[in-house]
Amino acid sequence: MPTIHREPDFGYDDLVDLVEGQLRVVELTAVNAEIGGPGERLWMMEPGLGGDVYRLWRKSRGKGRGTYWAVDRDRPWEAVVWLREALSGVLGRLTRPGAAYAYALEPGREEQDLAVLDELEAVRLAGVEELGRSLGPGAAVGALEREVVIPAQAELARAGALRSRLLREHFGTGPDAAERAAAELGWDVGKARKALAAHDDYRTWVREGAAHARTSVPVHRPSGDTGLPARLAAP
Repeated sequence: MPTIHREPDFGYDDLVDLVEGQLRVVELTAVNAEIGGPGERLWMMEPGLGGDVYRLWRKSRGKGRGTYWAVDRDRPWEAVVWLREALSGVLGRLTRPGAAYAYALEPGREEQDLAVLDELEAVRLAGVEELGRSLGPGAAVGALEREVVIPAQAELARAGALRSRLLREHFGTGPDAAERAAAELGWDVGKARKALAAHDDYRTWVREGAAHARTSVPVHRPSGDTGLPARLAAP
């Protein structure tokens, strides 16, 4: 929901000062340098973490009616979704810095990307810090685990299982599979053995988790037949 409106001829720098003064926010300068265009900036509420994210941008009044300045407020977890998409180039370079063409071409570019990451981290942490303020740091850490760490670990496990399947296609599952994979790929035997086992390990982990859920997650089961699938009949 827009919170401040000004006409386009209102000086942008003056408008920045106005927004900073009224909302007590500071500019995310590294993010803006990477993805900000004329008339659009991203803001984060001060002081510290736990605030909302603000965007200052030029908005259309409708066909033929001109534009005006608007400040839109986003919750941090909502802002992270589109920020990650807009910053995909930065995140891609940070994923494989040793193979990044931009880093080879432009010395010091990695420092710019790390500055962007610092601001993106601040936005992401703002989404959990509210819990930390009301319930303590354990609640904030737990929320970050659920929202970020566990999904990332699960995705990594799925990737390992996929690689394991590929290795099995080439080297089989026999007693000498790890030795043959290690010799072909230049790995040590221990790494090859662990990589080959990842396919079964992941499926064991899923099955054990499902068994735990059936004994620990409370589920309301209707007494009679509802004619609905179980996931709808037993919310």
